[in-house]
Amino acid sequence: MSNLQLIRSSMWREWATSRNITSRTQYSGIGKRAPRSCPCGPVLTTTRSSPSRSEHLRPTPLDCRTSLNTVSCVALRGNDPVKPLPRTQSRERFKSFINRYPVKEPFVRLIQGSLNTFLNAFTYPDRTVYPVASRNLPDFYNLASVYLDAVFYPRAAHDPRILAQEGWHYELENASDPLTVTGVVLNEMKGVYSNPEALLARVTQQALFPDNTYSVDSGGDPTLIPTLEFRDFQLFHETFYSPSNARLYFYGDDPEIARLDLAHASLSAKEHSRGDPQVSAVKRQPALRGLDPVRTRYPAQSNSSGVYTTLNWVLNEFTVDADTALALAVVDHLLLGTSASILRLRLIQTGLGDTVVGGGLDTTLQHMTFSVGLKGVKTEENASAVIDMVNMCLAEVAEVGFSDDAIEASVNTIEFQLREFNTGGYPKGLILLLNALNTWIYDGDPFEYLRYDEPLRRLKAALHAKSPVLKNIVKRYLVNNEHRVAVYLIPDDRLEAASQAKETATLSATKMQMNTADIEQILEQTRELKKMQSAVDSDDALRTIPRLSIMDLVLDERETPPDIMQAETGGTILTHSLSTNGIVYIDLCVEMTSFIPSPDVPFLPLFERLLLEVDTANHTRVDFSRLIAAKTGGLRVSHTVVTPAMENPKARVAMEEDARLFLTLRGKCTLERMNDLFQIVYDALFSANLGDRGRIIEILRESVSSFKTRVVSSGHVFVASTIGAHGTTVGSLNERLAGISAFRATERMLELANAEDTYEHVLTALERLRRKVLAAITSSACVINISADGESLPTAIASARHFLKSSLHSVSKITKTVEGDFDVLDLSTGQHGDTVGQKHANPILGFTIPTTVNYVGSGGRLFDPGEYVSGTAAVAVKLLSTRCHHSHTLEIQRVEDL
Repeated sequence: MSNLQLIRSSMWREWATSRNITSRTQYSGIGKRAPRSCPCGPVLTTTRSSPSRSEHLRPTPLDCRTSLNTVSCVALRGNDPVKPLPRTQSRERFKSFINRYPVKEPFVRLIQGSLNTFLNAFTYPDRTVYPVASRNLPDFYNLASVYLDAVFYPRAAHDPRILAQEGWHYELENASDPLTVTGVVLNEMKGVYSNPEALLARVTQQALFPDNTYSVDSGGDPTLIPTLEFRDFQLFHETFYSPSNARLYFYGDDPEIARLDLAHASLSAKEHSRGDPQVSAVKRQPALRGLDPVRTRYPAQSNSSGVYTTLNWVLNEFTVDADTALALAVVDHLLLGTSASILRLRLIQTGLGDTVVGGGLDTTLQHMTFSVGLKGVKTEENASAVIDMVNMCLAEVAEVGFSDDAIEASVNTIEFQLREFNTGGYPKGLILLLNALNTWIYDGDPFEYLRYDEPLRRLKAALHAKSPVLKNIVKRYLVNNEHRVAVYLIPDDRLEAASQAKETATLSATKMQMNTADIEQILEQTRELKKMQSAVDSDDALRTIPRLSIMDLVLDERETPPDIMQAETGGTILTHSLSTNGIVYIDLCVEMTSFIPSPDVPFLPLFERLLLEVDTANHTRVDFSRLIAAKTGGLRVSHTVVTPAMENPKARVAMEEDARLFLTLRGKCTLERMNDLFQIVYDALFSANLGDRGRIIEILRESVSSFKTRVVSSGHVFVASTIGAHGTTVGSLNERLAGISAFRATERMLELANAEDTYEHVLTALERLRRKVLAAITSSACVINISADGESLPTAIASARHFLKSSLHSVSKITKTVEGDFDVLDLSTGQHGDTVGQKHANPILGFTIPTTVNYVGSGGRLFDPGEYVSGTAAVAVKLLSTRCHHSHTLEIQRVEDL
């Protein structure tokens, strides 16, 4: 019996004895493989935060403290083989419930009194996942209790009005009005179907998997959603939303017994069949060959918007082992992981398209896939050339392999990512769960791909012995793999209008076929839904929602005040002594507020990318990229606009002069690589070839293409940015760096870079930025923050001081003036000038995009600059957003999101 099985058995005996339960058939919550007499799926409970040793479920207390978030999740396998139900189901889990929480919007009410760090749901093509997380244990149990109730006891399964509101319904205010169709999920999916990259992914999946559930869009085709009937919805819930098909997951340092009590309280009352849980099993897609290319059209503002083209593979018919999965991840990084990776570089250098698309390796489904191509390809003939280039590049790699330095860089990057396990702003336990589900949901070992130590050791040993393991992976899974399909998305500037016209005609024909009774039924349904939407929950119902009390709150600030020291150059060095497992984290921050002329601000994102993506004095672009990957855990350049924190019980609204623009170079490495990291930063700042016109044009084309995609899929972000630009200087700067103004400025930069007589304007702005950055680094405007283990800090500080001294010595060598030949160019007007003012009055109030969903926003300044605002304002904003505005907007207006 394995350690994992022993732990499960001991947990079961301990809990069952305490609850006077004598057999597993009395409780349906334990076991990786539940016996046939047990109607429940598995429960996975872990506190381990290190993915390499996740099979040991009981860690030491020190390990428990490595993550502050407690996580719970219910995952349910299944997708309707014909109709798009999972997305509608997941949306309606957040609606009314009939068991313990009989309120209209339980989750809205719940978050008003919650400290959750994560609360959402994920819809996959073959599963739906409901995770919650909180750092406050009482809050966590409140959230988990409501989530379990939401999954197994939704009012939506008994009340057709919920499907009507959240899924779809016909609507008529008056009998003479045109018939309309609406619903939250319907409107949401209309937006998704307007996004060409989402369409590309969907068409690709359906082409690769014609014989199993992946051929059905789990999100819902908006033309099919109105065919869903309430009985379809009920049957889906009865079939898949049962304990026998559920996988329960817990992560944290709370008592396992408490977790089992929580699960038992929800599952024991559930009436469910004891049928075979394999009814939800995902049918394997047999290997295919000779698939014809797929051509489809996407809505575009112009037929010159460019073709999307990708070549796509299914990599495995049966589950691959951990060694192969790791080797595939390394190959994926070698091919596409950086801007200098061989396949990505070849694609961009063809000049056939704007941006690499496809995403490379995808391991989230039962069958791994690999997709790569270009978007913004001018013609279909060029699109075919893209496919040919991909095949030629892969054939070359399969023949000659990868270079040793490229392999070293990619293996180091993958190993660093695995050992650091940096999950960003997401709870660590959540990411562990999502990774575990890649095997667990298909009845495999949830830890199969999480135990990386031995597979990594074997891979490194094979590479050291000069085994051709990586090029053999390319040969077997890509070059010789005939389960592939080429996909072409062709722009059509009339498709959106045609789609809307077709919907209008269909609705008109549908109404004409209705009799008086049918129309009256829709009128009554419209009135009933509006009445339900405006209904107020009773006090008794609201009291059922668990809330935190003041006594539940823990003042756990966990502050780590820095040690502050001055550098000889006038800058500041901050240090934080933390447990970082031998990794040193460096933030080189330079305040640019008083250094950058206002018209140069839009050039900053281009400058940031060029620093790490062009030749330097000592390295080619490719070599420099590999050096970063081989010597560090990553290095990136970004900007931030902030206002200074006020040491006052009340926050002061920023004054115009408070806005600060920072340029940050952020890197990480092991202690022995500290000097390498700072040398790389030095080379980037002092010798990056900012005059590489070809690379400038490539980056600007990618940026313009990215803006066009994001403005369709995330239009609400641009709406908020445009509104914010009118309220504060911080908002104005952010809008100029990432909003619609930035989009227009990037288009203008591309025009300048492409023209022989104006390219020098771009180069001048970039060189001016470099000179200003270097001047700031060697002044009091520079701050270096170092976070590391206490014993590593002295060495890291010495490296930082040496870097600053070297920079000061070298600055005098590049102080030539660049403004003499060309004035500062304001990209917002195309006129020359030398204005240094920060405030930028953005006149843009509206813009058109090719989508059926409109993005609308309204806003204004609530408080004047310099005014002090108490914490009650934050409470009021939360109540408005989670109660009044949420209810009015999402329910009554039925938009897809806030």
